[in-house]
Amino acid sequence: MPALLLALVLACGDTTMSTDGWEKTCEAPVECLAVTVGEVCGCSCEVGVINASQEEEWNAERDEILESCEEVYECSPCPDVEVTCEDGLCVVVD
Repeated sequence: MPALLLALVLACGDTTMSTDGWEKTCEAPVECLAVTVGEVCGCSCEVGVINASQEEEWNAERDEILESCEEVYECSPCPDVEVTCEDGLCVVVD
């Protein structure tokens, strides 16, 4: 997400993240990364997948949103999920 768009989102108080617009293509399972999506300030265990090359950018955007949270809840760990590369796209294994 471009920095200007992220700034506008934060100014409006949106503290959710989605994998919409993030790269999900792959050639091998090692290129896929499970990420937590949904409400950043709350206890979301909803999972999305992105290309692992974007991990640093994803974490930076998540950290920036966390800074805007009025309250951050302490949550139990989410269950582990397995991701793979299927037909050129990163997916969560059912």
